[in-house]
Amino acid sequence: MAIIKNRKEIYTAELKELQKKREHLVQQFNEHANTADKDGPEVEAWNKSLTEVTANIESVSEKILMEVEEVQEVENREHTEEA
Repeated sequence: MAIIKNRKEIYTAELKELQKKREHLVQQFNEHANTADKDGPEVEAWNKSLTEVTANIESVSEKILMEVEEVQEVENREHTEEA
């Protein structure tokens, strides 16, 4: 069970980093939104990066949920075996 919790901690740290990256991209975009060409390559690059980061956030979030479920299953098995 310690391994499962460790994986959850690793995924949580990864999720926090991805969220920071997303916030940074949004901040950059907002800072340049008034001056940048809205159809320019810079905006396309931000959109692409933001899409990738968002997809990674979703993936890591799903991994965290799977780890939480696995912990619950292990705890339920241990509780059942004790009874």
